[in-house]
Amino acid sequence: MIIRFRKIVYELISGPLRALKIGLLSSFVIIIVGMLTVLFIPSSYEYLSVLAYGNIAGLLILIIIIQLRGSAKLNDLHYQLSLQENLAVGGYRLKDVYLDGAAGNASLMLLLLKCLQLGRPRKILELGSGQTTKMLSYYCRANPETYILTLEQEKNWIEILRPYLTDNGPLHEYRFAELRDKEFICPGTNIKISTSWFHGVQDLLTRRFNLILIDGPNGEEIYSRSGILEYLPAILDDTFVIILDDAERYGEITTIRLLKKLLISFKIDYSSFEVNGIKRQYVFCSRNLAFLQYT
Repeated sequence: MIIRFRKIVYELISGPLRALKIGLLSSFVIIIVGMLTVLFIPSSYEYLSVLAYGNIAGLLILIIIIQLRGSAKLNDLHYQLSLQENLAVGGYRLKDVYLDGAAGNASLMLLLLKCLQLGRPRKILELGSGQTTKMLSYYCRANPETYILTLEQEKNWIEILRPYLTDNGPLHEYRFAELRDKEFICPGTNIKISTSWFHGVQDLLTRRFNLILIDGPNGEEIYSRSGILEYLPAILDDTFVIILDDAERYGEITTIRLLKKLLISFKIDYSSFEVNGIKRQYVFCSRNLAFLQYT
């Protein structure tokens, strides 16, 4: 029950204009307290007061909902326009890109493009596949010295996506890996993790990655997509970027907090920032790539 309550609160206040959301929610709590006070302290205007408080509370809830969607939509519109322009300038010839539904949204795609164009990673790990995989595939063809591994849990989705990736050249390593339940102690902490994780990927430990995009496996209520933590920081290169998608969800928020503890425990110097659109991305990067926040 406590986890579910915290989940609702965190997801409600995450994303753009967080300070305004917290202010509105605080006002809402004050109004609810006022309503309860009126109910327990009788007066001649008791029912009118309760009705007024109720109307104000309802109005605040409506404002929060409209603000949440409106600001997120405006952010994503800005990101999408910038994405289209920079794809064209960068010469990325993608057959198609879908940014709606469960697909990667514009803020994620633009963030990934910045990491590729400005960070020039040479070893990339992608957890979960989709629109971002199309962009990574093009980057791999344009930079054949680059190694890219994408792990995907759905065989049907692999068959749908594979023709897009082999359209104009060889495919980067696009691997099916089924999910299995797993338990481990998060490195650098004493926290025990129980999660679903890709099976048969111990060879990850033979490489060090510059870019890790975490958009899979499926989300969980707490420590979502945390299986990658077992391999950190061993698979991080000195120059690195870690992107966690869906960072507005409570399960991912708990994983982000745990990853911070892990990096601090191993004395890894890093910068972090977030990007907010319809979805939220949280980024950890080496200090020499901190400029990605401001580009």
